[in-house]
Amino acid sequence: MDVKESFLTSDKKIIQLNLWLVVDDNSKFVRDKKKGKKKALENIEFFCLEKYQAQKIRDKGHEYILTIEYETDDELNEIIHNLYREMESLADLRHCFIDAEISTLEGEKSW
Repeated sequence: MDVKESFLTSDKKIIQLNLWLVVDDNSKFVRDKKKGKKKALENIEFFCLEKYQAQKIRDKGHEYILTIEYETDDELNEIIHNLYREMESLADLRHCFIDAEISTLEGEKSW
């Protein structure tokens, strides 16, 4: 079987999901609040969301459309839970936290 045939028989599925994401400061005593939140969000967009071809719905909004490739529902759940952990970790490095929700575009399932 050549590479082209194996690609055609792949069981990969593609799903588009809605991500609502807000980054905020952990404390009112953080020295430069805007810089911390801004840098945390930039890091999340670059290191976490870029690999899922994230498209921001509005320039100043908090919603993104993610495109995720997966094989099984268990794998999809693992990808999403890892994404949450990565975003939380990057925000924490800048003394911030996230408030986030991921759901199907139709809103029938959320994580």
